[in-house]
Amino acid sequence: MLIGELAEAVGLPISTIRFYERRGLLDDAHMDRHGNNYRVYNAHAVERLTLIKQMQRAGITLNEIHAHIANYEADAYTAAQKCQFFSQKLALVLAQIDAMREVEGYLREKLAQAQAEAEQHAQAQV
Repeated sequence: MLIGELAEAVGLPISTIRFYERRGLLDDAHMDRHGNNYRVYNAHAVERLTLIKQMQRAGITLNEIHAHIANYEADAYTAAQKCQFFSQKLALVLAQIDAMREVEGYLREKLAQAQAEAEQHAQAQV
């Protein structure tokens, strides 16, 4: 698939994909070059970009993602290091979930208050 198709498939702008290429997050294993020098991306590119998006949503920086991918692909992590990395990131995600639940509770409370206010206002109009 060409870059526009890849961008659509993963929900990223073309400029972001090019940026990831420059950062070394996408390499020749994720694409072939044709005679016209167009890059034709493969399924591995979709998987890699999806992984990057998920890791970023979890609060992992691009530098951490790059280092993690490089070490993982080079089989440079011990099993203990993999466990430590994923445990730390899981703890981060769980903390974010807790924070979002607090926000959810606040918003639900404010919504209930606003609905009660609207109901009182509607009844006063009758």
